[in-house]
Amino acid sequence: MVTSNIRLRHAWGIVAWLGIVLLLYLSLTPEPPNTQLEHGDKLGHMLAYGVLTYFWAQVLTARRQRLALALSFIVLGGILEYIRSEEHTSELQSHSFISYA
Repeated sequence: MVTSNIRLRHAWGIVAWLGIVLLLYLSLTPEPPNTQLEHGDKLGHMLAYGVLTYFWAQVLTARRQRLALALSFIVLGGILEYIRSEEHTSELQSHSFISYA
């Protein structure tokens, strides 16, 4: 039973890391998918970070680890939003709070 739990946590960890790689790619690609929804990119970000948090919560079980995880994703989201807005400064994209949310 313990061996299967270790294997399962290892599998969750692999999927969680692949999720981060996918998140970074989709966040930094010059042509992200178009959802055709108003604020669709924000909804996509919330969904992506929610799913990633769920997967990582299967790997990190201690409360402090999960709190650090949540804070790390908030910081990562802010950094990625800043990088993307800096790439588009010629389009006069502003830094708004909703972009960081």
